[in-house]
Amino acid sequence: MGIRARKTFKAGPVRMTVSKSGVSTSIGVKGVRVGKMANGKTRTTVSVPGTGISYVTESKKKEPAELPLDPSTRTPPIWFRFMGVLSVVLAAMLLILALLWWPSLIFAAFFFWLGVKLVKNAKSYSGQSILRDISGADLDDDE
Repeated sequence: MGIRARKTFKAGPVRMTVSKSGVSTSIGVKGVRVGKMANGKTRTTVSVPGTGISYVTESKKKEPAELPLDPSTRTPPIWFRFMGVLSVVLAAMLLILALLWWPSLIFAAFFFWLGVKLVKNAKSYSGQSILRDISGADLDDDE
């Protein structure tokens, strides 16, 4: 039997837990929560608050995508994950600000969308492809 330690940070509906196995994030409210665990799996929990009754599903960990042979053509995935988590935390803070200034809801929605997209697709995106995906434009110079 080993010793376990973890620390959870909360910002509105967003939770970030740091433990020996890594960092996990989740978002949700009482009764429904979706999160990315430290081992890379996605966990969805639906419960009836106050009863102890819940339904939990976990996705299987995806196989790593093949990386390009030329390392200069890709950006390290850890950078995208960090920026994604930072964007989700910023979105949570903007949700709190929305109590005073309602237009911040638009910014919160954008940063939440961006954060989820960055974290979800960290392994498969290079810098050019994420900009192309966000802007919808073709950024290739050879045309």
